[in-house]
Amino acid sequence: MGLFGGKKPEQEAEELFLSGDYDVLMNLIFSKAVQSGKMKKDVALDYLNKIIAARESARAYYLLSLLMIPDKRGLEYAVKARDMEPTNEEYVENLAMYYSEGMRDNSSVLGVYERFWKDTGDIKTGLFVAQAYLSDKNPDRAGSIAQEILQKDPNNKKAAKILKKSGKAAKRTDSEEIPCPNCGTMLSKDATVCYSCGLDLKRWREKQD
Repeated sequence: MGLFGGKKPEQEAEELFLSGDYDVLMNLIFSKAVQSGKMKKDVALDYLNKIIAARESARAYYLLSLLMIPDKRGLEYAVKARDMEPTNEEYVENLAMYYSEGMRDNSSVLGVYERFWKDTGDIKTGLFVAQAYLSDKNPDRAGSIAQEILQKDPNNKKAAKILKKSGKAAKRTDSEEIPCPNCGTMLSKDATVCYSCGLDLKRWREKQD
């Protein structure tokens, strides 16, 4: 039975829209269009756009993006929802999902979660981001976030461990790379040619000797 005595979702939606009860309407759209598929997708999209025309709504943008998966145009709505309510974990996870599942863009995923860490100070998210940067061979960023976490929670063992590992990784990276003497591009210490400017490093070293 529907909200109004067994009416179809589309009928319920029309009455809710006309009454101006947009919050209940969005709940209906979530349950009937997003979760169960009992409301036609194009009808739900139409009502969500009408809601946005009447008032800016982060939840309406969020629902639009959910209904548009896997269409990349939904990314625009996911971004708007997150930007309007940057501390809403649902909206943050939805935006990260778009980058992760639809675009395989790991750097943007980390950027989304790093902003959430900055906005909320959520230590669990900060640890996730720091560990991800460490795994992604960005020890400086990982160490910086780990230090920020330790300022909030000095006894956090996971952050201390990440900080220690990031320091070792940074030293290892520094010892394995050298700048090109011609253009400054960082290269493996065993490189024979600079991939950026084409300098013959072997011949350059021989001239120095």
